[in-house]
Amino acid sequence: MTHPALETAIAACQTLAEAAKQLGAGDPIEAIEHVDCDPAAITDYAGKLKTTLAELDKAIDQQLDAIAELEADSGGEGTASAIAEAKKELGELQQDRTELDKLAMQIAEIGEQLEKLVVHTAAQISQLAGQATPAATDVLDGSSWIDLSEAENTVITTVAEIIRLAGVFQQQVGEVREQFASLIQDEASAAAGTGSGSGSGSEGQQAPQGGGGTGSGEQTPGNSGDTPD
Repeated sequence: MTHPALETAIAACQTLAEAAKQLGAGDPIEAIEHVDCDPAAITDYAGKLKTTLAELDKAIDQQLDAIAELEADSGGEGTASAIAEAKKELGELQQDRTELDKLAMQIAEIGEQLEKLVVHTAAQISQLAGQATPAATDVLDGSSWIDLSEAENTVITTVAEIIRLAGVFQQQVGEVREQFASLIQDEASAAAGTGSGSGSGSEGQQAPQGGGGTGSGEQTPGNSGDTPD
């Protein structure tokens, strides 16, 4: 799904694209469509991790209640052993929560970073297209009394700049995707290394679909096509 800001940029490029086609220049709309991305997928994933945090909070509360009950019981060595084991499990749950909370915040920040990036780039493209629309209109009208050389040059150079911006944007989004993939891979490796003792971490969450592989079997969000976002 195309981001709303990119849809706005595409709409702003309609006249420019028609003029560019008439001049045999590149297609600014095609360039924009190749960098489709979905920051909301990353933000939604962070939200799912926060749901898991709430479940961990409940598990921690239950473990604290269980420890309190054991401590109230005077069952001798057996009770002491059970208390020690329960406290060990509590520590594991609390550690899981700390790590998951950090991961959720980092992923949420990546989603915000990508959202700002796409909105900023789309605004730049829309502004360029708007400034070049009068020249594009002159090219399409082709009035014989108008010297079209300047208008044609404006269309060609503007299209080239938009395609350049789209390429830079694509590279920047790829870097953001790598940050996300690295976080997911590191968390998965940590879970595998610890054996996920509490079973309540984020390893049960499915990373957003639609992007390239992360190297850990997860799928990164952000791109609905074959081109890196």
